[in-house]
Amino acid sequence: MIIITDRTSNRIIETGETLEHLENGYPLLTDKHVYFAINDVSVHEVDSIP
Repeated sequence: MIIITDRTSNRIIETGETLEHLENGYPLLTDKHVYFAINDVSVHEVDSIP
């Protein structure tokens, strides 16, 4: 599972199953067709969310 969190607050913004990176480095959750500005978020790969 992929978790996208806000860099400043560390809150979960979105979750997904598959991740790719666009040419500009932005992470793209391919199963949801959503991408994020890399400077604003952190990407984590986890087994589950507690």
